[in-house]
Amino acid sequence: MDYVRVANLEASSGQNLASRVTGSEKCRIGLSRVAPGAGSPSGLHIHEVDQLCYVLKGTLKMEIGTDPYEPGVEIKTEFVSAGPNTLLVVPAGIPHRNWNDGPEAEYHLDILVPEPEPGRPGSTTVRDQSARGP
Repeated sequence: MDYVRVANLEASSGQNLASRVTGSEKCRIGLSRVAPGAGSPSGLHIHEVDQLCYVLKGTLKMEIGTDPYEPGVEIKTEFVSAGPNTLLVVPAGIPHRNWNDGPEAEYHLDILVPEPEPGRPGSTTVRDQSARGP
């Protein structure tokens, strides 16, 4: 197992830094690169586990639910913006989506704790919509 992993900010879309594949059984950490105008491909979605996003470079915009998702119940959201050295915390079951409306790529560490169980979906779409802005 490689105990030291170098994050490659030039990776086209992202990089797996830690997961079951790399020997980490309890969490998944990825380096995510969000190009200008891009964002969550599935729209508003939820995870069965907690998600944390630590912004390294650029500005990450996020629409995030005020309450855990319940089918058939209106999803109320708010909008937040996070720059470098900022941690966004999204508890399991909270609807959210992210995007980059800046002129340059945004980079963040995407942390899932615990790592989703094998065979379980990484995320579930709860409202399909464009990944760009509000």
